[in-house]
Amino acid sequence: MNDRSSRRRTMKDDETFEISIPFDEAPHLDPQIFYSLSPSRRNFEEPPEAASSALALMNSVKTQLHMALERNSWLQKRIEDLEEERDFLRCQLDKFISSARMEAEDHCRMKPGPRRMEGDSRGGAGGEASDPESAASSLSGASEEGSASERRRQKQKGGASRRRFGKPKARERQRVKDADGVLCRYKKILGTFQKLKSMSRAFEHHRVDRNTVALTTPIAELLIVAPEKLAEVGEFDPSKERLLEYSRRCFLALDDETLKKVQALKKSKLLLPITYRFKR
Repeated sequence: MNDRSSRRRTMKDDETFEISIPFDEAPHLDPQIFYSLSPSRRNFEEPPEAASSALALMNSVKTQLHMALERNSWLQKRIEDLEEERDFLRCQLDKFISSARMEAEDHCRMKPGPRRMEGDSRGGAGGEASDPESAASSLSGASEEGSASERRRQKQKGGASRRRFGKPKARERQRVKDADGVLCRYKKILGTFQKLKSMSRAFEHHRVDRNTVALTTPIAELLIVAPEKLAEVGEFDPSKERLLEYSRRCFLALDDETLKKVQALKKSKLLLPITYRFKR
């Protein structure tokens, strides 16, 4: 009896144990279904060779960009210079056309005089051929009128020639031969530029080419801004070098500090805002 009761108890205990299994034990989860979403640090770690090549590429791109910007600014200045030269040439062409028209009009005005004189002489000779005395008087009157018209025509020619060739000597183009001449011409053009507020009109007023002034500008700027550097460059000797070579040496003598002063004076219109024709 005791054995049967113990078996029944164990069976009951077993049954209760089997029923309580799903509630007491934790569910078994497969660890393979969980994946890490955070990236590994090893994936972002690049080799040192790749990093150095990328840095070199960025430096080269920056250098090319800087060179492109400098070239763009130089081209912009060149365009402005060419536009001013174009305006100057247009003014010269307009002046030439207007002077040619005036000469043609003067020529046309002076031409009909002899024709009228010939017509008057022919009419007087043909209309009164029957009367010798009247014919002679008409011929003498025609000759007097012809001589008077001839004198007027000569006076007109003389006045036109004086107007054509009587240009003031101050407006004639002069060739500078030394540094003092370059400085004197530069100051004259600068004064005209400050009055007229136009580079092309200032060059036209003094009958000087823009490129000629630009090639000798470093000499004048060195004498105005930094005359103490003239000892480094030396005096100009026409027997040893040309004026263009001396101007290039003056350009190379302009250091960064002097160039900053020059640019500041150009912005304030105290120097001619003209670009250099030399390169370092």
